[in-house]
Amino acid sequence: QERFQPLLDDTISSIKSSASVRNQAANLAAICFNLSKLHKLCGWKIGDESWEALERAIIKISDKFKAKQASNVAWALANVNRSTLDVWYKLDEVTMRRVLEFTPQGISNSVWARAVVGHSSPKLLDKMAQAALRSLHEFDEHSVSGTVWAYAKMNH
Repeated sequence: QERFQPLLDDTISSIKSSASVRNQAANLAAICFNLSKLHKLCGWKIGDESWEALERAIIKISDKFKAKQASNVAWALANVNRSTLDVWYKLDEVTMRRVLEFTPQGISNSVWARAVVGHSSPKLLDKMAQAALRSLHEFDEHSVSGTVWAYAKMNH
């Protein structure tokens, strides 16, 4: 893990200084997703200072996220148990705006993530449920079970 810390520091520095906000949004989402996967699969723990820097970047550019990016960031944060309210409120805003663009997996990941960290946004959950019902025929078993579990966990 110590060998990778300089790489992580460089990555976070790049996020802070990136010129293209559009590319920065895609890169930030990918970085969060990949760091979370490393944590989940390998037990690699990223320090709070690094996650806090990522969260500041998320707050700054979340309005540029596409639906999949917002979903991936939410999933990533839940996997590493990050529940900073300001970050989740920003993710809620972008999710509300892009709710019709979410795939079944994106819907499932988004509501699952909120259930895991205990962040319930009733209006958002209602909109996500409406989107899920419109595309229910596209849901696979995993997406159905994750979505149902999340709504049950949040008593929604």
